[in-house]
Amino acid sequence: MKTIRFLTIGLLFGSAFSIKAQKLKEADVPALVKQTQSTAFPKIKVDKWEKDGDLYEATFKSNNTETSNFYDAQGSLMATETEIPVSELPAQVEQYVKRALGGKKITEASKRLDATGILTYEAEIEKTDYIFDASGMLLRQEEKKEKK
Repeated sequence: MKTIRFLTIGLLFGSAFSIKAQKLKEADVPALVKQTQSTAFPKIKVDKWEKDGDLYEATFKSNNTETSNFYDAQGSLMATETEIPVSELPAQVEQYVKRALGGKKITEASKRLDATGILTYEAEIEKTDYIFDASGMLLRQEEKKEKK
């Protein structure tokens, strides 16, 4: 019974991490989500809206930096992801890449702060996102799929 329970939990988490964002028209975004975004960033235009699982993602440029805010359907901010230079990743991330991935090149990096204050980092290598905690410990990998 425990094996089935753990397998079910693993499948649920695994499928949650493999869901990829789908592009949305602004008209398909809940009014509360758009209102929260425009109140927080009144002078910034959202470049694209996407639905990522149960969350709505608003991607925009702020101070020449690509930023994404993630909202639930009620307009609550759940997380903010900001593009960063690769050099700003924790040193342990680079060590992991050298040791486990043969020093492959990190092509993009970002940091994500969720609503509870948890900070994570993302390093994109080839077609995979590697997610690390604030100290640089690997949490998970997410293979990128083509967006529809």
